[in-house]
Amino acid sequence: MSSLDFNLALSQDESVSAAASALERIRSKRTQQKVLTENVDSASNAKRKRDLIEEFSETVMDTKLKSDAFFYETLLKKVENTDEVSAAISEMVESQIHFYKVLNVSPVLNHFSEHEVLNNSSSTNISKGSTIIESFLRTNLFALSAAKREEKYKDLVVPLAESFVDEYSVDTEVAVDLAYKTTVIENLIKHLHSSVYVNLYYEDCLSSDYYKDFFDLDMLKESYTKYCTDVHNTAQIIALTI
Repeated sequence: MSSLDFNLALSQDESVSAAASALERIRSKRTQQKVLTENVDSASNAKRKRDLIEEFSETVMDTKLKSDAFFYETLLKKVENTDEVSAAISEMVESQIHFYKVLNVSPVLNHFSEHEVLNNSSSTNISKGSTIIESFLRTNLFALSAAKREEKYKDLVVPLAESFVDEYSVDTEVAVDLAYKTTVIENLIKHLHSSVYVNLYYEDCLSSDYYKDFFDLDMLKESYTKYCTDVHNTAQIIALTI
């Protein structure tokens, strides 16, 4: 019997129809309760994440940028073309600020406290920044065996290396080396910039209906894409000149 025939047969039996109607109401109520629970859970999770970060503040952003500058000083000492790298960093910083403004959150000081940024000497903070960078590179590159390195980075490095072969007309070995450097440096910059809660909050904004009344999601995606593109471009320029 087809679905249509089955439904017609039910409608011809009042007792079955009444039972089916009652069952449908129960199911509908359970569905409504489930949706309500999910919405409450989503809002609660979002609120917990939101409570861990603050609304955008020029003062906090300025402190974060000062702390990031200690890392940039270390990176600039390692490159040959400082002007090109400095220009790339400046553009990246502009898109970073814009993204946080659109998202309306303040960055988190991941590696330096406010006291360190405001009170330590520049040389002390640059030295600390250099140690943090060296630790990241040791853990994520130098300490890895060839097999572990390939396992960790292969999916990112292979397509990037292929694009370098086409773009720069270099041989495969050079392209792979450049792709490894770019990928690791890009991960380093993200590590220096990122807060896990800010990233989670951004993802929630994109996926949850809860936020759509408060954000221009297209602008948010555009600002995040621009920021990520600038991070990648900065990493690539550093990799080319390091």
